[in-house]
Amino acid sequence: MVDSHSFAHAYKWSLIQKWIIRFLGLISTLILVRLLSPEDFGIVALASLVIGFFDVLGSSGQIKYIIKKQEVTSEDLNCAWTLNLLIRCALTVVIFFSASLFANYLDEPKLTMVLQATCLILVIDSFKNIGLALDLKKMNFKSSTQISIAAKLISFVVTISCAFYLKSYWALIIGTITFKLCEVVGSYILHPYRPQLSLTKIAEQWLFSKWIFLTSISGFMRAKLDILLVGANIGIKETGLYSIAQEFSVLAQTEIIEPAMQPLYSVYSTIINVKEKLEEKVHQTIYLTYAFLIPCCFGVSILSEQITYVVLGEKWSDASGLMQLLPFLMLNFLTYGLFLTLSELKGKMKVSLIIDLIGMLMFIAVIYSSTNLTINDFALYRVSVAVIIYCLTLFCFNKILGISIKPIVLALVLPSICSAIMYLAISNSIEIFSNNNLINLMINIAIGFIVYSSCYVLAIVIFRKKSQILTYQHGVIMSLINRMKK
Repeated sequence: MVDSHSFAHAYKWSLIQKWIIRFLGLISTLILVRLLSPEDFGIVALASLVIGFFDVLGSSGQIKYIIKKQEVTSEDLNCAWTLNLLIRCALTVVIFFSASLFANYLDEPKLTMVLQATCLILVIDSFKNIGLALDLKKMNFKSSTQISIAAKLISFVVTISCAFYLKSYWALIIGTITFKLCEVVGSYILHPYRPQLSLTKIAEQWLFSKWIFLTSISGFMRAKLDILLVGANIGIKETGLYSIAQEFSVLAQTEIIEPAMQPLYSVYSTIINVKEKLEEKVHQTIYLTYAFLIPCCFGVSILSEQITYVVLGEKWSDASGLMQLLPFLMLNFLTYGLFLTLSELKGKMKVSLIIDLIGMLMFIAVIYSSTNLTINDFALYRVSVAVIIYCLTLFCFNKILGISIKPIVLALVLPSICSAIMYLAISNSIEIFSNNNLINLMINIAIGFIVYSSCYVLAIVIFRKKSQILTYQHGVIMSLINRMKK
């Protein structure tokens, strides 16, 4: 059983890793968007899409296999490492010789050399020390955090230096390759395990990994399909705009909420067959995350123009329209991600595959049935499909996993009402603090925070006896207040 102390320790290191890497990433992006063009980011986004797809093809789920297996032997580790190495080396060869085909399909000749260079990422990453999976199994994120931070620091310096010198997309590519090289070297410095070639347990690993493999492919396509469709149907500049707008729109989910999800996999695995405890933990997770995420959706949407001008710069002004819509994807990302984790642990991954397939087919049908498609129309359709998938996911929570959705709906409604009040307050404050500068942006954010926090805490205090989960929320708030007094 994973106790709360172990989870807190794991979450702490996961959060440290995410925040430091994101801080460096944000600084890097803020510098790069002023040195490079949307077209440069578009080329890299399309290359990342292709490499990412093959990266998923090469994923055998070895990390989750090691984490879930009760007793792990050196043969398990060696087989997982070998399988990963062989698959990724083969895929690297495929990408190198088919790069021109992808470039022709996406109508971007520059992609040929870019793909031939970036495919090195796959083979480099395959040499990473599998021994780190043992640390993750024990919820020890310290070593992986240290490796990632060191690699990011080095690649940060390399990327910025190359950007100043080259002023092209090659700076991003060189930086990414540097990051992967540093990760591999660091994994052998900080972990004593030394993997060896072995295929003795390949059949056993494949029995576990085949559904993870399929859900990984469908999950990747679900997450990256929009980038592919923008590149193929609208243009390379719009691909860069969409890529950066989406990245900044969902920061709250990717950089604050996601770090908790990795430790939660181990937590849920210990109670997956205890219905009452699992349901209680899921409801608590959703309540806490929704209370933070929903106001972020509304806040980024209403402040999209100021955020775009202050953070990205004037040449990215077309991204502001996208950032009015894309933040609402966070709610679906979080909820579906939680469902995917639980369905994996319960061995019901077929359902998540079906949901992915439905979402992708719906989105493709909408896009290819549209005429005179603009990038803002595209974003609207993307969010609309996400809303439908969100509702379908809630249905599956109840029917497939047996988890009551009434508390989930309550977790959605209460923060949404408070966020709507916050939205109106910021709408009025923007008329006063309307100039696109950092001071006005910070004032509007502060106003939104004060209004939302006041409304939400007041609602919890008033309605705490109406629901067990609201009572839990009230306890969390009172605990935080008591800590602040000390």
